[in-house]
Amino acid sequence: MGNVPTADGTYHTIGQGAVQVIDHNGSRVATWTDPVFLDGPWDLTIDDHGSWAYVFVSNVLNGSVTRLYVTVDSQTLGVQSQTTIASGYTHRPNPAALVLGPTGLAYDAGSDTLLTSPRRDRNAIYAVPQARHPHEHAAVRGTEIFQRSIAGPPRAALRAERRPAGRQRDAVLANPCTPARSWRSPHRARS
Repeated sequence: MGNVPTADGTYHTIGQGAVQVIDHNGSRVATWTDPVFLDGPWDLTIDDHGSWAYVFVSNVLNGSVTRLYVTVDSQTLGVQSQTTIASGYTHRPNPAALVLGPTGLAYDAGSDTLLTSPRRDRNAIYAVPQARHPHEHAAVRGTEIFQRSIAGPPRAALRAERRPAGRQRDAVLANPCTPARSWRSPHRARS
C-alpha cells in the first residue's frame, strides 16, 4: 500500500512516503522508500507471477509512474530493480484531496499496457505501452486514449470488458460493479 504522510493534514507538511507491504495477517513485512522512484506513492497495481511480480506505482509528488521488479520466496521479499516508465503528469496540492497526480492505475497483461488517469489532466486516460519492458524515454506520459468525464478509474473499464485487470483494488471506486462509461480498450478497432 502506498502512503503519503502529512503532519497536519495539509500539503505544507507533506512527506515523501513509502510503499508498505502487508501480509495475509495484516502485518507489515516490508517498507520500501526511494526519493526518486517512490516520491509520494499514491496508487499501485501488480502484475503477479507468484515468485516475482511487477509493481506499478504512481507518484503524486513528482508526477511519474515507477515499475518495481520484486521477488518473493518463503524467506524474503525484495525490490530487484526500479524504473520510471512514465512521467510528466500534472501534480499539485489540493485542499480537498491533499494532492492530485497520477492515479487510477490498471495493467492489461495481454497487451503489456499500463493505463493511468491523472485527475488534473482533463479527465484523460493514458496508455503506456510495453510497461514490463525497459524504458529509455520515460519523459512521456503515454498515448492519450480517452478524454471525457469518466465514472471511475481505468481498472473499472477493464473489469467491465472482462479483461484481466491484475490483482488490484481501488479506493476511488468503492463499488466494483459500477462500470466506467464510454471507455474504449486500445485493443478494439476504433470506429
